[in-house]
Formats: sequence, C-alpha cells, structure tokens
Amino acid sequence: MQRREFVAVTAVALALARGRLGGRAVRRSALSQTANPPSRLTALQEPSLAPEVFSRRLARAQAELTTRK
Repeated sequence: MQRREFVAVTAVALALARGRLGGRAVRRSALSQTANPPSRLTALQEPSLAPEVFSRRLARAQAELTTRK
C-alpha cells in the first residue's frame, strides 16, 4: 500500500469513526480511489537501499545503541 493510499483510507476511517461523514457511499468512493488495493496487508516491495548501504546503516545504529546502552 502506498503512503498516499494509506493516508486516504486512514482519514476516511477516522472520519467515519467520529461520525463526521455519512454512510457507506463515502467509504466506497474513498476506497475505490486507490489505484490497485493489495490483496493482503503485507504487499511485496523492493528494498530502496542497496544491501551494502543497509548493512552500514545497521552497524552504525547498533554502535550508537551500544554507546548509549
């Protein structure tokens, strides 16, 4: 799920939970605006970082955690 889709669906859900928007028609129209909703919550996505960059960042974060205990 793209960030934009997540924000749109979350905003509609919160508004419906608070009772500020009306019934199912609003919910359906907001959900139908998402381009291609994933069939499951954990959609596969390619990593945005190269493995070398990720491992360097992970090592740096672990070193920082070690120094801060």
